[in-house]
Amino acid sequence: MRNYRGRRATRLAAGATLLAAVALWDAPPPAHAARAVQVVAGDRHTCALTVTGGVKCWGDNNLGQLGDGTLRFRQAPVDVIGLTNGVAQIAAGGGHTCALTTGGSVKCWGADWDGQVGVGSPRRHRGRPHQVVGLDNGVTAISGGHWHSCAVADGGATCWGYNAYGQLGDGSETSASVPVPVAGLGEGISTVAGGGLHTCAATGAGAAKCWGHNGDGGPLGNGTLVSSTVPVDVLGLDSGVAALTAGGSFSCALMAAGTVKCWGWNQTGQIGDGTTENRPAPTDVPGISGATDIDAGNEHACALMLGGKVRCWGSNSSGELGVGNLEWILGPVSTIGLPAAVQDVSAGGAHTCAVLTDGRIVCWGSSSYGQLGNNSSVPRRTRPGLVARFGGVRTAISLRVRAGWKNGRRALQLTARVYPRTATGRVMFHTYRRWPGLLPIEGCLRRVVQSGRANCTYFPPTVGTYAFRAGYLGTTRLNGSKSAKVIVDVP
Repeated sequence: MRNYRGRRATRLAAGATLLAAVALWDAPPPAHAARAVQVVAGDRHTCALTVTGGVKCWGDNNLGQLGDGTLRFRQAPVDVIGLTNGVAQIAAGGGHTCALTTGGSVKCWGADWDGQVGVGSPRRHRGRPHQVVGLDNGVTAISGGHWHSCAVADGGATCWGYNAYGQLGDGSETSASVPVPVAGLGEGISTVAGGGLHTCAATGAGAAKCWGHNGDGGPLGNGTLVSSTVPVDVLGLDSGVAALTAGGSFSCALMAAGTVKCWGWNQTGQIGDGTTENRPAPTDVPGISGATDIDAGNEHACALMLGGKVRCWGSNSSGELGVGNLEWILGPVSTIGLPAAVQDVSAGGAHTCAVLTDGRIVCWGSSSYGQLGNNSSVPRRTRPGLVARFGGVRTAISLRVRAGWKNGRRALQLTARVYPRTATGRVMFHTYRRWPGLLPIEGCLRRVVQSGRANCTYFPPTVGTYAFRAGYLGTTRLNGSKSAKVIVDVP
């Protein structure tokens, strides 16, 4: 498959031009494009499970959480080493990722300073999957907390990693680099959910229990603000729980009737009850009926509804609710612009992703580390956009630079052309600095106009060498793309 992201830099004298040769792609997505069945959003990275049992990740990779053997962040999905098939479920923590294989074993990678990879010898990071000690069979579910991991194994719950607040549930506050059993749960656990500094589990009978830090609004849901190193009952949830999720300092339960209850910290409206009052016991989320799944991010939550729509609430400072603006919303609101029905949704640190019923993936919210996977350097997206390499129409973008004068000042005219030429959407022009690197040019977020073109005028402050790149942000039908770097000498 050809790569049009343009990793090769081209150097031009002022006044010269560049128009890269590209192919035209204005057809349906190729039959061999990846198709997803699950997506998980971490703090600043995202991973997907494909229909063939493989794992692909993108976004921040400073701790190896993408599992590709490097520490380079990625703006488009890359394969996880050794996991191109045979995976049944994935889970993302704050800076690490885990996979449950079809054989019932667990492999993790990424941040490991507190033992959250589970190999028995903590170190700062691990850039490729490692087998979790003692979990080589019998595991039926996994979950990633911010700095810890958990699994359901042989009907009971086990956790490993950071434990300063008792989030491992073993009765201690000592971190563990190998799995330890959660005390007092016994068998019959159906699911486990790791949060910021707490963990929750649901029994096969539909009861909810939580443990760990409880001072921030009461995410354990027992009506107090007292932390616990062992599981405590969630008030009023002794039956009827179909699924659980744990966010930064709050928790939510999907009830068998299709309603949702949340509890804990509520500063940004993540409880969804229309207030910002903390709730140390479960509270109904108004306006939610017919929900089929629920997922909590750091300070927001999203519910998947019957019919494939998504409703979210809470913090929206990066557009993670997908409603076209950056305003916090204290109750459920429908995400706009979804190109098709959704089958899976995941809320991350400040972004959200969803798998469409045709296997494509869309993401929205913060993209400061490429966690939206759209091959773009745009810092955020307030509406859903396609993830590259998971269907959608592929695009390419070229960049031309011409020198001249405008209003008595030396000016560089940047012209981008997007292929296919029928593309709509926006282009962002960037310039390079030695530090911090690629920067958007102020005032140069341009809408694509006739024949797929967009223009930007840049006034170089001094003589010297300048470098530029243009990026097409994509739409819900078209993938994003980046031009080659263009280097210009201004005498």
